[in-house]
Amino acid sequence: MVHPRVISIAVIVAIVASFLFSCATPPGPSSEEGLSKPSTVSEIEPSFPLVYGRGAAVNSDDAREAALLDGIRRAAETLLGPALAVSSVDKLDRLFSSDASNGSDYYKEGSLENLGTISEMDNQVEAAIRGRIVTLYLVKRLEAAGIGGDLFSSSADLPVLEDEEAPPWLDSFTADAGRSDGQVSSLASLAESAAKSSAAEEKGSVDLGRLDLSSSERQRLTDYITSMKFMVLAADETDKASVDAAEVLNTFLDMRGYSVSSPQSIEALMHDQKGTYEAETGKKIELMQWTADKLRADIALTIDAEVETGFSNGSYSGEVLFRIGIMEASSWKDLGMLRSPRGITVSGYNSEEEASAAVLVRGLTQMLPDITGISEEGVRDMLVKGIPYTVEIININSSAAANQLKDRLKDQVRNMSQSFKNGSLFLEVRYLGGVESLENTLCDAAAAVPGLENISLLYQRGNALTFDVFR
Repeated sequence: MVHPRVISIAVIVAIVASFLFSCATPPGPSSEEGLSKPSTVSEIEPSFPLVYGRGAAVNSDDAREAALLDGIRRAAETLLGPALAVSSVDKLDRLFSSDASNGSDYYKEGSLENLGTISEMDNQVEAAIRGRIVTLYLVKRLEAAGIGGDLFSSSADLPVLEDEEAPPWLDSFTADAGRSDGQVSSLASLAESAAKSSAAEEKGSVDLGRLDLSSSERQRLTDYITSMKFMVLAADETDKASVDAAEVLNTFLDMRGYSVSSPQSIEALMHDQKGTYEAETGKKIELMQWTADKLRADIALTIDAEVETGFSNGSYSGEVLFRIGIMEASSWKDLGMLRSPRGITVSGYNSEEEASAAVLVRGLTQMLPDITGISEEGVRDMLVKGIPYTVEIININSSAAANQLKDRLKDQVRNMSQSFKNGSLFLEVRYLGGVESLENTLCDAAAAVPGLENISLLYQRGNALTFDVFR
């Protein structure tokens, strides 16, 4: 279970006008709630207090997200103080739900650390993190959600906060992290050493010259490719060589800076959530495709490894063959099957296990550029068509403003259609880029339209985004 929220951190909060993180100055809460008009945060300096977070879920990725939001939630409660935190609990619940917030957005880039995971009963995984929060971004999100009233209009009203001390529960994660299988640790260490010593290929280096793209689209495409997420599975989960190969490939991709789905997350979905899969899909799509969608993977890889070892002249040798299937996850398009050349061998090892591990690492070191190259090209081709998004803008009561917004967006999207329903503007958009990029693009366009300057994202579910005009 996630530990109770404790309102007990202390931070120095002050504000700088040039340090802006959201798409518009956050609007203030409505007068119907008896709160003041939007405050200005131009006097607060940026601060990055250290917080710890702990969360539980059915898989590691969701547990990590819960841990991120846990750390931010407690920091928000400290800023608000006990009385406001209690009276705003419903709004805080909505703001810090996984549907409304991406936890990593609140943390300073490069500061996040995963402190470990623990598998619990009832198919639960518990995760822990620590990182430095971007206080200004947190303040602006609280204001946009109508939380805090005019509390943030003066830095004098804010508490002085310090870095949070390591909580007592951290020991359980540290102890659990140390209980790993020796061979697995040796394999991961070998893979990490190989990744560090080999020349790193440049991410996002696929040829974009022949594509009809604007400069902004070209940059968004490059950004998306360099941050794409992989899901790696052993073709036969009972085959040790294939399972070990999947771990090595995960390590290589992670060391190259790509995002990877944890094996625990994949297993929790594919083995423990089959009932949910059948209820949601009626088995009309493959379990692997459903899992990739749940994990928001861009590329799904299946790896089959055949390792042969031998003993001669007092030492062990190894040879490996790979078959690696590559799928683009959103359309489930087969990008091809990579096969390794014969002759990938190692020799001179003291044990069969060492020879097997070494040849897996050597073989995947050679194949990694082809794996990432094919994957990047597949994502590029998918993105050029534009990812479909649904955008709802509520409280927009001016057709002129809606038309101006569409005019400003037309050169930024691949395709767009609109409709009005129940006081909301709905846009069906094909956009070359991720969710956050689309949010920024729409907010930048709205900032120049009278009446839409204070538009702000309320929540996001998958590829559906809902904004409010905030008057």
